[in-house]
Amino acid sequence: MNEQRNFFIIFFIVFAAFWGYEYFFPKPAPVENIAPPKVEKVETQLAIEEKVVIVPKDVALREGSRISIDTPSFSGSINLIGARFDDITLKNYEETVGDRSPNVDLLNPENTEKPFYVEFTWVPVQVDTNPVIAFPTEKTEWASNHETLKPNQPIRLTWTNPQGIVFERHVTVDEDQMFTVTEVIRNTKKEQLQVYPKGRIVRVGEMATADSKILHEGVVGYLGGKLQEVNYADIEDVPAFDFASQGGWLGITDKYWMAALAVTDKMPITAKVQHFKTPRKTYMTELSGENITIASGSEASFTYQFITGAKVVNLLDNYEKQYNISNLDLAVDFGWLYFLTKPMYHLLTFLKNVIGNFALAILALTVLVKLIMFPLVSKSSSSMSGMKKLQPELERIKALYPDDAAKRNQAIMEVYKKNKINPAGGCLPLLIQMPVFFSLYKVLYISIEMRHTPFWGWVKDMSAPDPTTVFNLFGLIPWDPPSFLMIGLWPMIMGFTMWLQQRLTPQPSADPNMTKMMAFLPIFLTYLMSSFPAGLVIYWAWSNVLTIVQQLVLNRKPVVKA
Repeated sequence: MNEQRNFFIIFFIVFAAFWGYEYFFPKPAPVENIAPPKVEKVETQLAIEEKVVIVPKDVALREGSRISIDTPSFSGSINLIGARFDDITLKNYEETVGDRSPNVDLLNPENTEKPFYVEFTWVPVQVDTNPVIAFPTEKTEWASNHETLKPNQPIRLTWTNPQGIVFERHVTVDEDQMFTVTEVIRNTKKEQLQVYPKGRIVRVGEMATADSKILHEGVVGYLGGKLQEVNYADIEDVPAFDFASQGGWLGITDKYWMAALAVTDKMPITAKVQHFKTPRKTYMTELSGENITIASGSEASFTYQFITGAKVVNLLDNYEKQYNISNLDLAVDFGWLYFLTKPMYHLLTFLKNVIGNFALAILALTVLVKLIMFPLVSKSSSSMSGMKKLQPELERIKALYPDDAAKRNQAIMEVYKKNKINPAGGCLPLLIQMPVFFSLYKVLYISIEMRHTPFWGWVKDMSAPDPTTVFNLFGLIPWDPPSFLMIGLWPMIMGFTMWLQQRLTPQPSADPNMTKMMAFLPIFLTYLMSSFPAGLVIYWAWSNVLTIVQQLVLNRKPVVKA
């Protein structure tokens, strides 16, 4: 059995294990049956309307009064009706590749096509004791002390209820993606108040997600000392997910974007994830503080950190340290191999900063990984060559003991021992390489740095599949083939390098079925990877080229004598 065949057998075993485990044994959604703050006869204060008239976003933004938001990272506004954060447009990211592409709209008002918004309120613990006290709702109109929220210009929103109780919302924003929202309530009544704060993220509509076997999209958070992930399908299947925690964060994430609420200190909090089917699919996360008793003439406050925008790892790491938000970097799906994937990501971005080009950084990182792994590959190759030299002796032993497995195995092991050959020596180094391969694969898949990053030639976005296809002669024929016929030039280059790699690797007299399978493998992977991001295909093709060079070097080494 040669190195080439072993590698691909092991590759598919591990590949099937990584994908198949999640498919057949999905990670159970974490549910903790905790008691939320006691609320009697209190309906949802920030209600979802049963009838929604969908309008364009520009029309929705003209309805009511708004406070504008202007930072180097995003623009948008806060709706003074309900004091909702429902309008965020990312200045540094565009929807598509092209000069006229609009910027990414992350947050949108409730009556638009893709609502996504954040809101805050106070909730009474016991309504029977003070049934006439009014609390802010989604219809409450707030007043502001400024017309624009800027990094150097915080705002204060105020509303006084009919009983004279004052509600304030103090909002600051940094130059990147962090809002600090402090909720204040002043009790001017003679009676004490019992309330708890609640922040909510709401997303509405059908969610078009990436492959869930590779990447988590949906609800994500760090609560109760561990990562909590609930995908959209699980949210729809279960009425509610409840969590209890000492501090933490919870939000909704896409492949590249997120919106999350965090409590930076270790105050007791509860969290909930819910789903509503009417009038449109609605996904909701809630983060609530503990019950607070406010004496007459006193006030209480509660502070949230509200993070929204692109999932830039270095920025999330800085926020984690600055605001004491535990494990905020887990909003980026580094996967099972976090201990490898995140260092690999930092190494890739370091190379990008040094070289100045992300495409070249991918190529350089691949070279670096190959160099680090070369001793293992060399050891595997030496072991394989030694095993090959022993094949005649092993075949003689098999013929000598055709019906006595115990004597046959004992004789084979004596041959291995005499020639100082480890039968697992060829496979073990290859197994060690697999986690490195998958971590690099994961890094390239999740990195926002690869989004809309061009490669040389026809690839304008390495995070999208190769836009060419052989079925219209790579654009020479004016015809757009269906998606299943989109087999681009880079996947074909990748397939050719794999075929060449096989040709350069000496093939032993193996099982004919295995030989046929190995011959078909480049064709199969060419079709399979035609839908993968072009950056991954380019990485694999380049890796094959390096493997070919590596194999040529190893083939020049003296053959191990048995």
